[in-house]
Amino acid sequence: MSRPPKEENTVKLVDTMADQLIDGATNPTGAVSIINYNGKTYCFSSSCACCQIPLAKAKVLPPNDETGGDYPKIGMWIFARQPTTFEQARE
Repeated sequence: MSRPPKEENTVKLVDTMADQLIDGATNPTGAVSIINYNGKTYCFSSSCACCQIPLAKAKVLPPNDETGGDYPKIGMWIFARQPTTFEQARE
């Protein structure tokens, strides 16, 4: 597994090579998303509902009532032009 990122408030992908997460078409390296927020690190394996590519372009949103004010949220907006391969999603 690659090193976790250190950037704050940004979604980054980390390759895990975990068999449970690998999908040859959309996630060949078993990548997960990592967020560092207010000194804490969060990991999730959520994917785009349309194409199943890991959420690399998601925006980190502040905590709100839904999260009890404790945990950040992520927001993903669907654009007319989406990446079509895993490699394009990582760019």
